[in-house]
This record gives sequence, C-alpha cells and structure tokens, in this order.
Amino acid sequence: MNHDVLSGLPDPAAPLTCTGHGSLAERFTQHANVRPEALCLAGSDHHWTYREVEVVTRSLAQAIARRTAGPGQVVAVYGDRSPALALALLASIRAGCAFFIIDPKYPRERTLACTRYVRAAGILNTAKEDPAADELRAALG
Repeated sequence: MNHDVLSGLPDPAAPLTCTGHGSLAERFTQHANVRPEALCLAGSDHHWTYREVEVVTRSLAQAIARRTAGPGQVVAVYGDRSPALALALLASIRAGCAFFIIDPKYPRERTLACTRYVRAAGILNTAKEDPAADELRAALG
C-alpha cells in the first residue's frame, strides 16, 4: 500500500475540530421557522413548503417511535429517489433512528440479505404498491 497517498488524510481516530450547530432536524426546524412558506420539496405531483415538511416529518417521526423503532435503532426505508424518500429519511432522523435505504431496483435477494444484516427494527415503504416491501417486512419479523 502506498502510504504517501494516506499521509494527507486526516486521522479518523482524532477528535473532530469543528463546532456543531445543532442536529440536522434542529437546523431544519430553525430554517422552517424563518421561511415557513418557502418551497422546500418538489415532486411531479406535489410541492411542499418548509412548514408542510416540518409537520409531516414530525408526525411520521412520532409514528416511527410508537410503532417501529426507537432512538439508536435502524429503520429500513424502501423506495425510489423521490420526495417521499426524503420525507421518510428526515422523519427517521427526527425519531433518533439510523436509516438504511433499499432501492427497489436492487435484486430482491440482495435487499433481503442486507435488511437482515443491518437488523432493521422496521421498514418504511415509500414505493408505490410493491410486493417486495411485504417480503422485506416479513424478513424483519
């Protein structure tokens, strides 16, 4: 291995030198409070303001915490790249969960194996009706 290439990289074991400015969810809420009516998320059939995204993701985060997973657990998020996926990811973060994105285009066996490997506590399905999501849900149980 060429150590010259690695010499310019930071030490991953060293403490971070940057100062935090709050979590992603806190920063999002701050921005939503400043510009609640600004366009936040656009899809082909719907546009969301920051206020709408704030309300939807808080509600979904509460549902995740009640029914699926708690802080520190992993939530599998099944779906294509879409506004619904972005909402599910922010809601997972708000619930204190890590997330694992499962793309429906991946081979089913691979997604099942990955889902079992990460030991997801639950699944959020953002895809249109797709029987593979039910299969993944069963694999978690």
